[in-house]
Amino acid sequence: MSTRRVLAVYAITGLVIGLPFTILHLIARPNDAPITALQHVMAAVANFFGPWGVAIVRLVDFPNAGLRSFSWALAAGLTLLGVVLLVLPLRISNRRWQMLLSVLWGLFVVVWFGVGFTQIAAGLL
Repeated sequence: MSTRRVLAVYAITGLVIGLPFTILHLIARPNDAPITALQHVMAAVANFFGPWGVAIVRLVDFPNAGLRSFSWALAAGLTLLGVVLLVLPLRISNRRWQMLLSVLWGLFVVVWFGVGFTQIAAGLL
């Protein structure tokens, strides 16, 4: 696959997998904290940053956002793995390996959004 096609597949995969997590942030109604519309939107956008999203939501004073569940090692490790999964298919010309790495990217994106969602929502839901 060409570079453009690989990047398009990765972007579409990320958006399709990330959309449900974004919707969950927009419709969530935590019991113990009043959340403003700006905080809902910020949490939804921050989720695209995976494990780093919890630091972003703290910028809008998101109550109880899971800084206690934030892990530098996890965030750095997932970021490094994501970079490898993004760069490797661009360097490989074998189509089968590119497809395998695209499937791994899809699985990785689920973990990326899942970690971001659970860390942002920690203590709220």
